[in-house]
Amino acid sequence: KNWYSGQTIITGIGQGDILCSPIQLARSTMLLANGGNDHPLHVIKSAKTNPVEKIFIDEQSRKLIINAMEQVMEDGTGQSFGKTPYSIAGKTGSAQVSKFEDSTSYKSLPRHMKDHHLFIGFSPAKDPDVLVVVVVEHQHTALKIAKDIFDWCWNNHMLPPK
Repeated sequence: KNWYSGQTIITGIGQGDILCSPIQLARSTMLLANGGNDHPLHVIKSAKTNPVEKIFIDEQSRKLIINAMEQVMEDGTGQSFGKTPYSIAGKTGSAQVSKFEDSTSYKSLPRHMKDHHLFIGFSPAKDPDVLVVVVVEHQHTALKIAKDIFDWCWNNHMLPPK
């Protein structure tokens, strides 16, 4: 279909006609976080890996985006994550499940009509070791679940202090 300039703006903040899996979110965020080093993703404990491919990412843009993702966690939609002893960059989001024509109260909707909640983040923010993607259907708990995962990583000495 046709692409309009207004779609570029809303796509830039993660809205509009975006369709991707959690693995695609993880891979694209990994590339951003580590400067374009394309490591194979695994869901198993170990695997034979191919050499790392380098994908070009403009360094000035990369730093700007990571800084914005840090700000999301400090005073944006991720601020309920709270203060941490480790640095983190993240992005919250939601996937609309139903279209509403009237002024129905969101709180009164049946569970199956409520939005899905997403979170993607990495730590440490400047030189990441851990990347987490959380997608929760029909409730807004992805940020809490991600916090539990990152805190577990901290408590198990997988993250350095700020």
